Amino acid sequence: MPRPKKDYTSLNMKVDSEVMKRFNNYCEEAGQTKTLAFERIVTAFLNQYDRDKEIVMGMDEIGARQIVAGCSETSIKKSV
Repeated sequence: MPRPKKDYTSLNMKVDSEVMKRFNNYCEEAGQTKTLAFERIVTAFLNQYDRDKEIVMGMDEIGARQIVAGCSETSIKKSV
């Protein structure tokens, strides 16, 4: 029984020649099709981007809490 066809979008773009040479070499060395290599590379990059974004967002929240806590402490000191 054949595999079900996956949902896909065609992609047509101009890529710097040197980047494409490196990509072609990577595909040959890894024994992957260009489609598979592209999907894996982009997925890995986007996963890392999402993790980094969560870390930065978490740092922003920590920083905001520290600022709020600092303001509260200052307000308390002034009122005493």
